[in-house]
Amino acid sequence: MKKMAQYEHAYLINSDDHLPTDFPVEADFKRLICGLFLPPGRYGSFGRRVSCPARVLLLFPDLLAVALPPFARLPQVNMRLDEILAIEQRHAFPNARITIRTPYAVQEWPYNAHSAGAIGEFLFQLRQVLLKYEIEHLAARGIFGEPLDHKFGCAESDHLDSDERLIARFFSAPSFAIQRKWFLPAKVPIAGQYLAMTSRRALWLSDEMDGLFQPEGIISCYVPLMHIAEVNLRYREQDCEIALFLFDNISWHVPIQIDLCNEAESFVKRVQRLLVGYGTKKGV
Repeated sequence: MKKMAQYEHAYLINSDDHLPTDFPVEADFKRLICGLFLPPGRYGSFGRRVSCPARVLLLFPDLLAVALPPFARLPQVNMRLDEILAIEQRHAFPNARITIRTPYAVQEWPYNAHSAGAIGEFLFQLRQVLLKYEIEHLAARGIFGEPLDHKFGCAESDHLDSDERLIARFFSAPSFAIQRKWFLPAKVPIAGQYLAMTSRRALWLSDEMDGLFQPEGIISCYVPLMHIAEVNLRYREQDCEIALFLFDNISWHVPIQIDLCNEAESFVKRVQRLLVGYGTKKGV
């Protein structure tokens, strides 16, 4: 009998022998690329913690299967890889979360940040299969906005895979704005915004979560090139935003400080040229 310690931490699954004994999964393990066991736990902020059962994620060449234990009484979910529009990962100690969006549903998997090693390896294996379309004729790298600070420099290094190239990058560093609160001036933090186009995907990094600046946390979102429908710059009253539209009515809206709007416009023009023939399903 397998030890209950297997329920206490996330680990990689390479065969059906690695499944917990009371966790049956219907799958052809001969086709398995990589799997991941996520243990149960209570996640969320104080006062809003939510219990989450254990989950098993199985990656195959054409789909991602998600299974829950029998007592959850929920069917196994099979997601076709070509229908995965975007992947989001929240890095907030000690609670973190993966979100996968498809045209039909949103899957959310909270986990303990201490398990980042196994989860990072599983997501790397997922990207190797998911991000299979690449920009072949690469132009010179375009760097726009401000120089990367230490936090976002480390985040870029962590999130870029060794087999992909950075083509264009825009960065707006975290800062403060002076606003009046209760008739008194107050310093309001503005989150950093990083948006990049690589040879395989669009990547968005920010330290803003749920509208709040997170000095230690960071959120990453990425989308395969084939699912990008349009990228443009929109001017607003006080600032501007880079809008990235995906198919199936999903969009990103990256806020840009007014003094960096010209740099953002140059970045958007570079991206628009890069995506010709690659950034739509017709061109893939």
